[in-house]
Amino acid sequence: LEMHPAIIEIDIRCRPDGSIAMSHDSIKSNDEGEDVAKVFSLMKGTGIRMNLDIKQTSALKGLHKLIRKYGLRRQVFMTGLGEPEVPVARVDCPRIKYYLNCSPDVNAINDPAYQKELLAKLKETGSLGVNCNYKYANETLCELLHRNGYLLSVWTVNESEDAARMIGIGVDNITTRKPDVINALL
Repeated sequence: LEMHPAIIEIDIRCRPDGSIAMSHDSIKSNDEGEDVAKVFSLMKGTGIRMNLDIKQTSALKGLHKLIRKYGLRRQVFMTGLGEPEVPVARVDCPRIKYYLNCSPDVNAINDPAYQKELLAKLKETGSLGVNCNYKYANETLCELLHRNGYLLSVWTVNESEDAARMIGIGVDNITTRKPDVINALL
């Protein structure tokens, strides 16, 4: 937070007692992970956006209650949702925008039939765009998405040359463990 980022990412899980916690790894007890309510109270009013990486769809109902409680609907978006998870997110976390997690086929991205299929998938799921490992991102994918009103989010970009490439192709969101690497290039 001291770096004043535009966006931070937190991984969302559900504890056995139903409380919502921040943790990348599985949670087996009620004292694991950081309480998301604490994180949200710190974030409220900062203007910093939050990428809520959904690790468990069972956390979505409780997450939605917290988002409403802290008035953060416009400050948050979700990633971590593949096609099977989207229907759950639409019901349990209504009006919260999300990217579709997928692995675009870099060998087929120039094929108009594949492009049409990918765009149809985004439209059908109501997604903001694609969230993928940076290795699947390229200029053709980024241009296709932007031309059709979608965004491209990539993860986990930690090396300078990868970050420079992602910035160069115009991705909209970069998840990293090394924000100083990204900041040095901006």
